[in-house]
Amino acid sequence: MKKQLIAASAALSALFAAPAVNAAVVDPIDLTGKTTDSFSGVIASAGAFTDVFSFTLDKASAMTSSSITSILTALGGAGDIDFTQVTFNNSIFFDVETNFAGTTDVAHISGVYLSAGSHQLTVSGFAYAPASYGGNINILPVPEPATWGLMLVGLSALGWAMRRRKPQTQISFG
Repeated sequence: MKKQLIAASAALSALFAAPAVNAAVVDPIDLTGKTTDSFSGVIASAGAFTDVFSFTLDKASAMTSSSITSILTALGGAGDIDFTQVTFNNSIFFDVETNFAGTTDVAHISGVYLSAGSHQLTVSGFAYAPASYGGNINILPVPEPATWGLMLVGLSALGWAMRRRKPQTQISFG
């Protein structure tokens, strides 16, 4: 009886198991000496997909924006992609939106601060037939603390000079 119960539970769990997903490591995003770069993914066959884009930053930066867009040609047909999840470093989630007609999926994020080092952008979804999507990433370098300190010293000196200056006004009753 116990063996039958174990076999039945194993069969039941196999019934609800997730299918294998192809996690493709796509060409890296090149942000060396640039503040923006584009990337794209091509899904050759229908089914679930996961694409991983990687890039490395030399300095801490702020991701001003990043967006990924899929525009379909026929609902449920060629070119149709539904983004299920788009993450950054497996923890920061993009906002995924679909328009009312279901023809465009857009994932976007902004205002994320990045440390120097390696980062990953992971795009997961379901393609109904061969399809593709594209996206871009925009970053700006974050000023170092010494730069902020120098700016504050300069503003303080400017304020001190303005307060120290004696007004050259003369009152006359004429």
